[in-house]
Amino acid sequence: MKNTNIKLDHANEVIRITKTFERSINQGEKKALRRLGEIKKVFPTYDVVADKITIKKEKQTYKGLTLDRMDFCIRRITNDNQAAILEFAEIKDYYRGEKAYYANVKKWFLKKYPSYDKHLLDVVESQEEAAEIAPQEQADTAA
Repeated sequence: MKNTNIKLDHANEVIRITKTFERSINQGEKKALRRLGEIKKVFPTYDVVADKITIKKEKQTYKGLTLDRMDFCIRRITNDNQAAILEFAEIKDYYRGEKAYYANVKKWFLKKYPSYDKHLLDVVESQEEAAEIAPQEQADTAA
């Protein structure tokens, strides 16, 4: 079985571990401690270094792109084409139950509709705000 939590850098005599593996060791998990101990026995002079997590500043984000908004965009883009709506439902059913359910559906959506208009999301947000305000206004007029 391949262990991706530990990598050996023989050129620099370093044992590189992931941040998750380091956390496991710090929490005293026996399996992680045993594994690291086995490697340190074979390479006693090697230093143990935890990899740093790098965050990409330029990463494109899709804030607000929920499943409901994807559905709304598909309906607007395709003029309520039943085949497109059915395909979206099938994609959601296909990935349901997987760990990366939303990520897989979003990946499909962005591939299928790469030029979806972000202003459609603004329309949805304004509709949601209106739906939230309407009950409050009704309560105010009833009082």
